Amino acid sequence: MTRLDWDWQDCDLCSLHGNLQYGDPGLMDAGVERKDIEAGFGTWCYSEPGDRKAWGDAMIERLRTGQMRGRGIELGLTTEEGVEEIVKGWEEWMERGDATLGIVNGEVIVRKVASLPKAT
Repeated sequence: MTRLDWDWQDCDLCSLHGNLQYGDPGLMDAGVERKDIEAGFGTWCYSEPGDRKAWGDAMIERLRTGQMRGRGIELGLTTEEGVEEIVKGWEEWMERGDATLGIVNGEVIVRKVASLPKAT
């Protein structure tokens, strides 16, 4: 089986236009008080055949024609040949009956207290 050895942080770096700060909301730096920020996590799981196909096809499309390919090569994270190896890995992953992909997503909710109308 071909290895999917391109680090996910590298993929994120490509998706974030090469800037790891891009995904940082900087809420407190923008003046939001910590008491108004709710942080949490959500998860995604892809293990059913249809889910694996949808996710695998999306990744292959991004690798073949999307920014991920160009940025990965531009940043020196991979080569044209390396990208094609990763594509092969995704193709094989989609076909494996025991393949599963889990993703953890960070989430923040900012609470803004609405101003009450002034009494007249």
